[in-house]
Amino acid sequence: MQLTSALITSLLTRYASDVGVSDTLSARLRETTPSLFSQNDAVINKANELVTLATAAQSRNEQWSLLRESLKVVQNDPSIQPLIISPPTS
Repeated sequence: MQLTSALITSLLTRYASDVGVSDTLSARLRETTPSLFSQNDAVINKANELVTLATAAQSRNEQWSLLRESLKVVQNDPSIQPLIISPPTS
């Protein structure tokens, strides 16, 4: 199982900069190995891909656009549970 997870991670890392291949790969992984690559994993992968593209973007506007898109991908997916940070109690 660890080997399979490592292979999936390697594939996603390899194709992270190629949006078309990455989306196709994510869909195929969800179909064939749902216990190893869930819808949640696909959403996080897409958001990570957009953040990676933002770091390579030439202009600030493009960077911010990609970062906003990444945030929307995560916010709009019902499979992602919101992170609620509570202030520390004294």
